[in-house]
Amino acid sequence: MGKFSKAIASLSIVAILSSLVVTATTAFAAADVPSDHFAYADVTAYQASGVLQEGNFFPNRNIVRAEVAKVILEAAGADLVAGDNCDELFSDCEVPSWYATYVSTAAAMNILRGTPEGLVMPGANVNRADLMVMLGRLHSWPADVMGSDSYSDVPAGSYYSSAVGAGRDAGVACGYPDGTFRPANSATRAEAIVMIA
Repeated sequence: MGKFSKAIASLSIVAILSSLVVTATTAFAAADVPSDHFAYADVTAYQASGVLQEGNFFPNRNIVRAEVAKVILEAAGADLVAGDNCDELFSDCEVPSWYATYVSTAAAMNILRGTPEGLVMPGANVNRADLMVMLGRLHSWPADVMGSDSYSDVPAGSYYSSAVGAGRDAGVACGYPDGTFRPANSATRAEAIVMIA
């Protein structure tokens, strides 16, 4: 084989390998999360790693407690416990269900807590304050950091102030351009993925 043929063959191999890399990267891009979306990089990375399923992501849909438990634990690489006793921990936890293992593990790790009535409310929306509290428990963030000095709507002494402040310091508390955090707003799936990442 001549030098020219070898050069052509080498270029062909490089072109094929390059197309495989591009295909592998874009195969995990959710169709409903455009490349200019603020959560695109995190959604794509989590889909590629298997934390999120391939396909549509529904970025503007509110995230619920069971989904938060799953994504937090998967992203952290936590060892999961059996979920067959989830209904003993929380009266509204269905066994079997897709979320029972995640809820049981998050409860065992003190990330997810139930209500005084013994409910975990797996299908309930998670507000932005509670999401930061759950992340604070996962990462053991310090309890003496104040979020009220950065966000006008995070009152000093609130149950979530230190989690928001520590999350801000860790680079995961995403506030808004107007200086608010909007703690009572339900977190969207896109917001949650960016904060969890």
